[in-house]
Amino acid sequence: MILRLLLFALFLLMTTTIFSQQPPIEPGVSHELAIWRAKQYSDVRYGLNLTLEKMSPVLKGEINIGLSVASASADAFGQQIILDWRKIKGKEDAYSIKDVELNGKPAEFEEINEHLVIKNAKQGENVIKLKFTSPISTSGSAITRYIDKEDS
Repeated sequence: MILRLLLFALFLLMTTTIFSQQPPIEPGVSHELAIWRAKQYSDVRYGLNLTLEKMSPVLKGEINIGLSVASASADAFGQQIILDWRKIKGKEDAYSIKDVELNGKPAEFEEINEHLVIKNAKQGENVIKLKFTSPISTSGSAITRYIDKEDS
């Protein structure tokens, strides 16, 4: 009886750990990633400043993002914050990200499959600041476009 209870407790511990782990970072926003982010991030706020220069094919911007991070599992880099960062195909070279800060200090980050992954976040309140350049879409083009993979 005690052995069965121990095995059941081990099973519960394993499933809780599995469901709190970060899902794979794939292009787009998978259902699993959306659910994981909804559990991990709350009180999300952002401010966006854009600079348009006459006849420039790119815009410059600064973004400030504040959010609260739950106490879920962390890897060797600490808790990660996963932001969407899609690029227009054929114009990838026109994008740049620089001066990334997390909580007032330079941040370690990488671009993975249409996402910006910022490392070493902490449990609780975090503030991200970064500067970027992005190509300007031609007139009539959508700024954002999303196609749901499940039903197109």
